[in-house]
Amino acid sequence: MLLNLTATGIYEFENSYLHLLLDEPARLMYSTWLRNPSSAEYREATLRFIDYFQEKNIAYWISDTTNLTEITKEDLEWVVKVLIPAANASGLQKIARVSVVDTNIKALRELVNFSSTKLVTTIEVEQFSTYREAVSWIVGEPC
Repeated sequence: MLLNLTATGIYEFENSYLHLLLDEPARLMYSTWLRNPSSAEYREATLRFIDYFQEKNIAYWISDTTNLTEITKEDLEWVVKVLIPAANASGLQKIARVSVVDTNIKALRELVNFSSTKLVTTIEVEQFSTYREAVSWIVGEPC
């Protein structure tokens, strides 16, 4: 359940492995993994992301994956099949990933490229080492 923090459309969600902030006026979602999730938790969070993309008309997503260790190939394949088409349909425009480890993003990009005949996406995805860099890219300003 989302907790409405203010009357201006700022919402927060937190459980044992995930923290989310949604800024409805800015059409921005910020997520951070608090710990490495199990496969079931990872998939549950993915479905939550999809719900928020659609429900809150999210255009920009900053995902802090610093605490996310390597994800299984099966989970990455599942995300490609489920998240990417739903994100495309929702109007999501940019995903900024904050992490110092690039293993998962490389594997995900390889899967997306491999599946590109089936998946056409206009969503821009970039990886950054700091939140500030991610925000600058989202708003289109130099770091």
